Amino acid sequence: MKKKNITSIVIILAVILIAGAALFKSASAPTKETEKWDMSDATISNSYIWLTVDAALERAEQNGDIFRVISVNWEARPATMDYRPWRINASTVRGVVTEYYIEWESEWVEAPKQSAEELYIGLTLEQAQMLAVKNGTTLRAVSINWEPQATTRDYRPGRINAIIVEGLVSDFTVEGEDKN
Repeated sequence: MKKKNITSIVIILAVILIAGAALFKSASAPTKETEKWDMSDATISNSYIWLTVDAALERAEQNGDIFRVISVNWEARPATMDYRPWRINASTVRGVVTEYYIEWESEWVEAPKQSAEELYIGLTLEQAQMLAVKNGTTLRAVSINWEPQATTRDYRPGRINAIIVEGLVSDFTVEGEDKN
């Protein structure tokens, strides 16, 4: 009778070990020897682009994704250096997700290109100037709270002449471009 009990226990343990190994193997990370995971049905896609941070956090919770913001208005935020597979590392501008990086992926997912108006309107002068530099041009304030500012009279195609009202870019022109 004891031998039957031991045999039953050994069989049960073997089934548990085999099932556990199968689960572990299916959950392990892809390696160079294994094929890359198929992302075609994954919930992580451009679905986070243009969402507010609160909406992105809510969507991440609904999708079971790990989501964090690592850059706000082009300034890095403190972030842990731990590695979490499939964690979404997002950059935001004015509280909206503009791009993100998924750990285990090698590419940033970026928002579609915006018109200049969508990029600069509503930014502070400093933020707009940083964005202009990032985009390979310059930006200057030609009017602050309806007061004209001292400017040079030289012509520089692509330079942005911004009108600042209450600390934010409210309008602008781009030298060498028709604003229509």
